Amino acid sequence: MNGGKLSMFTYQSYLEAKDRITFQDTEEIYNELRTAANTNNRQFQDLWKDVIQRAIDYVNFRAKYSIQTPNERSEDFDKTRTTKHNMFMYSLQDIVFFMDEQGWQTDWFKKIGTIKDNRKRLGDFACYLVYIYSLNAR
Repeated sequence: MNGGKLSMFTYQSYLEAKDRITFQDTEEIYNELRTAANTNNRQFQDLWKDVIQRAIDYVNFRAKYSIQTPNERSEDFDKTRTTKHNMFMYSLQDIVFFMDEQGWQTDWFKKIGTIKDNRKRLGDFACYLVYIYSLNAR
C-alpha cells in the first residue's frame, strides 16, 4: 500500500524486483522436482502435503500483508508471517533431505537458492505452488 492507497500490482512490476524468480523459472524448477521424485512414495507424499499446507499458510499471510497499511501491520502479525515463511522453507528442506536420502536428484532446489541468502525467492516459490494447486482445485 502506498500512503493508504491500495496498489494494483502487475507481474511486470514484480519482475523489476531484486532476487525475483520468474514463472518460467518456477515452472522449470517444479517440473524438475516432479521428474526427480517418486511421487507414489508414501513418505514423499506426506512430506509434500506438508510443503503445500505450509505454503498455503504462508502465502495467505503474505497476501494479507500486501493490502495492509503500515498502521495495520502489527508486530505480532509480522512475526507470524515470518514464522510461517520459515516453516514453509524448513518443510521444503525436509523434502530435499528425503530426496537426497533416496538418491533422487535435488539440483532443482539449488536453482531456487538458499534459506540464508534467498528467503524472498523461496517465498515466491511458495506463491507459485499455491498458484498451481489453487488453479487445479477446480
